[in-house]
Amino acid sequence: MMEFNKKDIEEACERCNIPLQMRGGIARYLCQRIAPGHFLRAVFENDLLDSISRADDGNRAAIESYARFLYNEMPIRGTKGAPWGSPYAVDQWLAGGQNDGK
Repeated sequence: MMEFNKKDIEEACERCNIPLQMRGGIARYLCQRIAPGHFLRAVFENDLLDSISRADDGNRAAIESYARFLYNEMPIRGTKGAPWGSPYAVDQWLAGGQNDGK
């Protein structure tokens, strides 16, 4: 099973210039499987249009940082157990299961 630790997530967020106020929500989602807010859920679902529509000004300006975070710091989209890439992957992650790469 894929696991993350808070320190590694915080360092990854720092490398990618994720806004400070969003790092806790990212860490809770990845480390504790706690549902993120609407904006972060859209980011993890890989839904660009929904992400932008739900973003405040600071997060809208940081969209590239979120893309860098997913591309460079997360398992490859579609990888079995990856916590991002589609609504199905997010639902499976939150349910504590391993998605099958959908």
